[in-house]
Amino acid sequence: MALFDLLNVSYSYPNGRVALESISLSVYEGEALGIIGPNGAGKSTLLLIMSLLISPTSGEIYFKGESFREIMRDESKIYDFRRRVQLVFQDPDVQLFSSTVRRDVEFGPMHLKSGKDLENSVLNALRLMGIEHLADRHPYELSGGEKRRAAIASVLSIDPEVILMDEPTADLDINGRDSLMRLIKMMKGNKTFVIASQDAEFILRTVDRVILLNKKVIFSGNPEEALQIIRGENLASLYGLLPQK
Repeated sequence: MALFDLLNVSYSYPNGRVALESISLSVYEGEALGIIGPNGAGKSTLLLIMSLLISPTSGEIYFKGESFREIMRDESKIYDFRRRVQLVFQDPDVQLFSSTVRRDVEFGPMHLKSGKDLENSVLNALRLMGIEHLADRHPYELSGGEKRRAAIASVLSIDPEVILMDEPTADLDINGRDSLMRLIKMMKGNKTFVIASQDAEFILRTVDRVILLNKKVIFSGNPEEALQIIRGENLASLYGLLPQK
């Protein structure tokens, strides 16, 4: 079942610069979809549009068959959508604003749960990201990788159906990347992931399907086919993602 359907979605900045041009794609329930592209390809813009934070210049988007235009007319539908669909921002400082990591991780679910249920949601999210020992630390005392883990935990604690991730491996070391890859593989099926990144190796090892994006959809298919294209004579240098072999 398609959770998202995007039909000819375009976005231009107020200065006229085009970020996305005629994007048509679907995201299916339970899959992990990877979006690979260079800087300026429109990856972050696409995730902001899919998370209902900005509106496309043109085109239509549907979530579970209902248009974004209809959802935006009803406050209760907006609330329900944002409960189901969560975005891990590229900059973790956007999501870390409380006095401790624990308070940041409990901020989302505290509006949905209380008591033991809330405590369990917070502890489980901290455990999944391996940061239980950082719970009482101030976010600004953390390293870049620790902030990244805390930001992801703040989304996991809400238990959304769909998790959109913008450059989730930035600042993570090898162990952190491998842990996140295992977590996504474990959770997909029960949850749907859309992961945008320049980290081609991580994407190709983690997801079920890959989109190559450069303002337009260049390719959509399985990771093996995407790898062949990236390593192709022209696209490898265009994307700057993997060395040619």
